Amino acid sequence: MALLDDKLSELEEFLRECQVYGWANRIDELLHSKLSLPHRATKVRSWFGGMGNLDDVIICRENGDAIADRDYERVNGKFRHFLAEIRVLAEMVRQEFGG
Repeated sequence: MALLDDKLSELEEFLRECQVYGWANRIDELLHSKLSLPHRATKVRSWFGGMGNLDDVIICRENGDAIADRDYERVNGKFRHFLAEIRVLAEMVRQEFGG
């Protein structure tokens, strides 16, 4: 299930382009960790609950992100699409390996 890692790498690159370094760094750390795929997927799934989670991120100039006001809808739409895909892929790993 390298698809999850591939999609996470794409999201990391996207976040770096938008200067959302905190989450980009977290993703990079996970991708370079020695955790097994099921454990990485569990970690990813944990990013979608509670305060300060990945779903809470809004990419905008007011947050110090590198984005023009005119690009707000497009960039955040793309970001939400990444999140939806990653959530599905992490769930697929969970179903395949249990947990």
